[in-house]
Amino acid sequence: MVTNSSIILPGKSLVTRDMVHERTRSLALAAGRRPQEVRQLDYERAKRELTGLSDRLAQEEMLDTTLWPG
Repeated sequence: MVTNSSIILPGKSLVTRDMVHERTRSLALAAGRRPQEVRQLDYERAKRELTGLSDRLAQEEMLDTTLWPG
């Protein structure tokens, strides 16, 4: 698993797996759970919110893609 990969979308800011994990913890907290008590639905919602994509494979491909300076 690549944990520091990221991509920039047109009209979007940089999205990293760390950002998805942070948002996942925030969603758990908002639902009245401790940040360590995340659920799969929290993770899926965080990916959807941050990537703007509903297709799971497209979300994973986006997060697994690293932009190289160039």
